[in-house]
Amino acid sequence: MNILKRLFNKKNYRDYFLNGENIKFDKNLKTGIILDNIDNENGSYIIERFLELLNENLDKKNIKGSLRKSLEKLNKEFLGKYENVSIQIFSELEDKKIIILNIGNIRFYVYSNNEIRQITEDDTEFFRLFKNNMIDYSKAKESPLTNILTNSLGKNNYINTYEYFIQQGDRIIILNSKAYNRIGETGIENILTKELNFDKLKDSFIKNENVFLKNVSR
Repeated sequence: MNILKRLFNKKNYRDYFLNGENIKFDKNLKTGIILDNIDNENGSYIIERFLELLNENLDKKNIKGSLRKSLEKLNKEFLGKYENVSIQIFSELEDKKIIILNIGNIRFYVYSNNEIRQITEDDTEFFRLFKNNMIDYSKAKESPLTNILTNSLGKNNYINTYEYFIQQGDRIIILNSKAYNRIGETGIENILTKELNFDKLKDSFIKNENVFLKNVSR
């Protein structure tokens, strides 16, 4: 089954949960835009502006290039206007591939074959030190460095790009690093493996993390 089929079907919006309004899905392009650490009014404006840019730059033969070009233009337009705003754009292509463009610390996880994998990398001071073998990952939960962004919307021109090929039975979880550190990998795995009903799955996440959960889909 197409992993994002329900996510982009307006008749089945109950199949995902989001806390906050700064998230939008384009059903036709199968593209999602998520913002973190910004108020609803400014967030809605940024999202609508991105969709305008995407419409102007859209090449259906090169969706990945269109998304990246649009985000690059958006990034330049908002240069220096906001602080510590994270943005993630993900789109499903025809070959069961998901393209993810990421700025900041919104994380894209996949739970597949009884294993949870983080597809994206955080743009944080902690993750920079971790990649350079200067800090142990086990320190992430209590380290304030996980909240210090090295990149955010309008800060510079760097955009991380990732690809993931969807497998049958995959589940996608999108949340920020603070939410992940609160619930923990074991906590997320326990919720996913013990509960298959979506409404109960949603409630389990809310119970464990009442503020920062952005999206859960299966």
